[in-house]
Amino acid sequence: MEIGSIVDESNDDFSELKSFPITSAHMQQIVDLGIDAAPEKLELNFSHSCDNGDNPGPGQVIDPEDVTSCTGTARNGQKYFSDWRPKTVDWNISMGSPLQLSIYKIGACRCNIYGAIRYKYPTYTDHTRKYGGLRLRKMEDVNENNISNVYEYAYGKYENGTFIPDFRLNQPYNFSSFIKRYVRQFTGDVGGGSGAGTGNGEQVQIGSTFERYYRIHNSSQANNSYGSSDIMTYPSVVEITGKGKIIREFEEYTSSNYVYNKWKAGNLKREIYLNQNNDTLRVVNNTYKLNTLKNSLSEFTTSLPEVVAFSTDFDIIKVMETILQTPVDTYFVEHRMDLIESAKVEKDKSETTEYFNGKKITSKTKYEYYDTDINKPINLKNTKSVFPSGEIQQTDYSYAHEKGNQLMINKNMIGIPLETISTQTIGVTTQTLAKTETVYPKTVAEIINNDARLVLPLSIKSYDLSHIDNNPSTEVTHDQYDSKGNLQQYTTKDGIPVSIVWGYNNTQPIAKIEGAAYAQVSSLISGIVTASDTDGQLGTEASEQALITALNSFRNNTALSLYQTSTYTYDPLIGVKSITSPSGIREVYIYDTANRLKEIKQEMKNTNGSLEYKILKEFNYNYKN
Repeated sequence: MEIGSIVDESNDDFSELKSFPITSAHMQQIVDLGIDAAPEKLELNFSHSCDNGDNPGPGQVIDPEDVTSCTGTARNGQKYFSDWRPKTVDWNISMGSPLQLSIYKIGACRCNIYGAIRYKYPTYTDHTRKYGGLRLRKMEDVNENNISNVYEYAYGKYENGTFIPDFRLNQPYNFSSFIKRYVRQFTGDVGGGSGAGTGNGEQVQIGSTFERYYRIHNSSQANNSYGSSDIMTYPSVVEITGKGKIIREFEEYTSSNYVYNKWKAGNLKREIYLNQNNDTLRVVNNTYKLNTLKNSLSEFTTSLPEVVAFSTDFDIIKVMETILQTPVDTYFVEHRMDLIESAKVEKDKSETTEYFNGKKITSKTKYEYYDTDINKPINLKNTKSVFPSGEIQQTDYSYAHEKGNQLMINKNMIGIPLETISTQTIGVTTQTLAKTETVYPKTVAEIINNDARLVLPLSIKSYDLSHIDNNPSTEVTHDQYDSKGNLQQYTTKDGIPVSIVWGYNNTQPIAKIEGAAYAQVSSLISGIVTASDTDGQLGTEASEQALITALNSFRNNTALSLYQTSTYTYDPLIGVKSITSPSGIREVYIYDTANRLKEIKQEMKNTNGSLEYKILKEFNYNYKN
């Protein structure tokens, strides 16, 4: 913190003496800089560019060839120095004694002397203990026979056979920077010395310093920040049951300065299944690879292919300096750049080893992707599993690009599998186990099942395995959708139409009519649709009963007597409330105050013909400390 200074860079001879008070104001300024800041030393610095700077010590004659020279003196209390050689000294601070500085200069050279108070902060020892926050520790299920299944969880890692609790906070990316600020402190007229004041309340600088802050820019939604999904990750999570335990180990990221890559953590690396005696039953190892194919599309390229972007922070600080005895504003510029890494995480291999009576068998699965064309999406191409017997099973997937569906590509519907083929190879013989295809429209003209021009499935087809190259058979045809994309009618393989009526503002199916086309029932549904919308808004017992009455009337309509009709009611925020089958038997779903399923009851008539409910299933939720 600067106390005062004398600077001269003129071409003329110069001499000046100034006195600067060292008062409690200076000490208070130090305290204001931060908690526990304490003054350490009074630092004096004398420097110049004059010819006599290389001369020997006191008592020696100035070199006659010297054209310019400078001498500096300083006094604080009983401490004093005077020299023509540049030097820096540290003195203990004498509170209440002024700091007197003077320079005597001959000729055109730079000469300056200044005094400052050095201060320091205490060093603290920080003992940190990690806490993982709220996590599932124990879960207990009790079935209808009062048999309890208990699951306990531990979070951390094993070191030399000992489990140590541990976690890593997977923070979202923070755009951060250090900020410096140049701060000067002034006081009113202090008097008592040359240059210290004018006697009329003039503001005089008594010190200056740099303040340094750490600034963070971040979204308030952590899961919306760049590359962030999980708030924290663990080296491993152990699930403990009465039958043994499962140890799930996860990949951890290696942090480095000025690089953001925390998204690399959290992939399941290994699963170890142990019995009650800690014998290993099964081990599953997974490996992953990072594909940087798409990174060049960011238009930020470096020698590091995994780097996709960067952030920069410039901190510009306005500082007042004295140049040629004139105060001027200058600027200090500090900048920082952080690199951001990105890649597509692809599961590469999975190896499962099972242990039986001292023996082991191993199965391997390899994953391949469409990942060589930068203009196409990276999708799973196939999975290939090799079993201990040597048998190979492979499943291949095709998407919009492979099937040439430009309409889906234009709609960015590029990650939906359209064709799946499963094959089996034993020795040199390969046979197809299954082949299915989901048919979507390829042009707008082919969108014949809805008026909203939505690209939705037209049909699902399968192939005769004995004649795989023959024409496929259609398993189901999707005949009609509403404007929300809800399926209103489909036709089964046997040619039977099935109609679905949507209620609760087109969010839930409330009726299914097997055997009737939607056009046959559309004129009959307005009453149940309106009643469901009302029930969704009110959510009362009366509104639900009114809906059930409307549904019963719908079911008993003579126009539907030849068809099989099922009806449904809901609490839209919880779940299904009742299901009535074509036979008229109604199942009622009861929830507790925490909106958990409590009971499933069946409506039936007793010997007197009155309705009563029989409990089909009961769910109990038990918690222990």
